[in-house]
Amino acid sequence: MRRPKISGFVGYHRIRYLSSEVGTVDDYTVVVTYNAEVKATNYATGVTIKKNTVAQTIDSATRQTATPNVVYFVLHDPVIDTDDVTFEYDGYTGNYHHMKHTTAQTVTNNASAGGTPGVAMGVLCLTYAS
Repeated sequence: MRRPKISGFVGYHRIRYLSSEVGTVDDYTVVVTYNAEVKATNYATGVTIKKNTVAQTIDSATRQTATPNVVYFVLHDPVIDTDDVTFEYDGYTGNYHHMKHTTAQTVTNNASAGGTPGVAMGVLCLTYAS
């Protein structure tokens, strides 16, 4: 079923994907920036983030209060620097207000080599001083 076209009222802005990156916040968080404030009841609904062509589990999706055109998607598994990551949005299953489909877009990968030490690998490093 197609959604009705919405137009002709003041303050209307079609929401568009602008960019995305992973690794700046941490190796689990994909930061997506849109052209305007995004509104939805669930920011993960309709979103697919793939790592090396495999869809990833999104543990949480949170619009940022200070920058309401930015959403943080926290993945269940970390990204490493050699992963190819993409973001896409299905406007039929998603519930972002005034946003259509976004075909697979490349996510800028700033992840650390091998993942976040001590987090992704489950390693704890201790240094002893005498």
